[in-house]
Amino acid sequence: MPRYYFDPSNGQRLPDPSGLECRDDDEAKAKAEVIARQVAAEAPAKGGGPPGTFIDRRLCLPKEATMPRFYFNFRNSNEIAEDKEGMDLPSLEEARRTALDSARELVAEHIKADSKTPLEAVIVTDAGGREILTVPARDVLPDSLKK
Repeated sequence: MPRYYFDPSNGQRLPDPSGLECRDDDEAKAKAEVIARQVAAEAPAKGGGPPGTFIDRRLCLPKEATMPRFYFNFRNSNEIAEDKEGMDLPSLEEARRTALDSARELVAEHIKADSKTPLEAVIVTDAGGREILTVPARDVLPDSLKK
């Protein structure tokens, strides 16, 4: 089911970080109306009226979430282990942090196991298989070991 995000406004924007799953746009619009009524009931009217008389309410139209899916592939020697599932993340920066964390864990495991084919890089691709960024394994080593 698609996820919709509702950002009501009652003088201040109230961002919705988690969203709601809805079957379709019609269900999302119905939920938006419920949220708008709740915001209106909890907020005073413009000019200081009693709760429930909130006049200036605006609710952003629901939009389907388009959080990108990133795939984390691992290159060891001449082989690439492809990520078939991927991970939905809010930004490229978050994908980079995830790639760095994965690289740190794998480098540590390969050192402990005295691997003959240690990790060389984490390659992040998009849903179309296009390479977005590469995190070389050396980037996660302490500076004193990067020589």
